[in-house]
Amino acid sequence: MQIDHDPAAALTRLEVGVLAAILLLSIAVIIHAETGTGANDAPAGMVMSAMDLTGHAVIIDDLYGRVDPADPGRMGSVSFSVRLFPGDMGAVDMKQAVVGFATKAEKWSLTREAPVPPAWKIAERTNVPPFNNVDDDDLLEPGEAFVLLATPGRSLAPGETFTLSFAPPGGAPATATRTVPPKVSGVMELA
Repeated sequence: MQIDHDPAAALTRLEVGVLAAILLLSIAVIIHAETGTGANDAPAGMVMSAMDLTGHAVIIDDLYGRVDPADPGRMGSVSFSVRLFPGDMGAVDMKQAVVGFATKAEKWSLTREAPVPPAWKIAERTNVPPFNNVDDDDLLEPGEAFVLLATPGRSLAPGETFTLSFAPPGGAPATATRTVPPKVSGVMELA
């Protein structure tokens, strides 16, 4: 009886280790596929986990009043930009953000994309220099600014003071108080 000692005919320890690793990874993939995330599970990933940690500090900038087409002597809506506070690495889920509009006499909680006022919508997505990474999702992320259009429950008269607020989910609202200019026309910068 002769024993074949040809090293090419047998599996080396390295090959056995590689086969064992492949077998374990295959089993892990199968288990994950059977018990992994389904359509009803909460979203996961780096951005979703970062949203829980930050994304609560926002800045309101660039407020512009727009004339009410039905009543040209009054202001009908306000556009403004919202962005994350510099250094904040989280994200704001705009689907859960709350936009408010108040005068001395009235308060409105604006509904997103409602067909009638009071309502608000995302009018534009822009980059915050020096970044160039704006995308089409509804997450306000670092390097992005969203221009929102807010329409209160009624048009505002010249000289009327109002407060606009934007509250990210889980965060304190950012507010801006402005006064409607004495002469309302077209698009007006609200300084």
